Amino acid sequence: MAESIQIQKVSWWHEAIVDWELANPEKTMNECAAHFTVTPTWLSIVRNSDAFISYRAARMGEHHDNVSRTTIERVGRLADLSAEILEQRLVAQRDTISNETLLDTAKMALKAMGFGQPRAPNGMGVTNNILVIGREDLHQARTRMRAFHAQGSTAQVIDGGSLVSVQPASDSGPREPAALTPAA
Repeated sequence: MAESIQIQKVSWWHEAIVDWELANPEKTMNECAAHFTVTPTWLSIVRNSDAFISYRAARMGEHHDNVSRTTIERVGRLADLSAEILEQRLVAQRDTISNETLLDTAKMALKAMGFGQPRAPNGMGVTNNILVIGREDLHQARTRMRAFHAQGSTAQVIDGGSLVSVQPASDSGPREPAALTPAA
């Protein structure tokens, strides 16, 4: 955007626009322009100016942090209160609560604490391997693969835990998957 149509500094007026946006996230920019009795074009120039964008991003970040913190605190209080009331009811009605209800409550409480969760085999979690390869390395690998196929060589690879021989597909006719045969 040309320097002549950028705001140079954020003023109270621009801060009020961000305040309005935070208070009215569901409203359009045309509604914002009407609220401040300015044209949508003027509002667009302001909103696309570097100074405004920077100020708005900082305010939106602060707002998000405050909302997140408040929400986490409220949900934490809700969980504490719910657990307290549930505990009081369990104590007051301990002789009349069915075994099924008691068991469900115990399972829910243990699960919330991280107990009773299914574990991966051998206590190991899922491992994600991400391989980043450069353009030159990829080119060399493809060149070797083409040379391998051109020679009609047989390679041994691991497939499903078994060592197998891989025969390259022939170049005549339609391409079929390479044959997999157990290695000797």
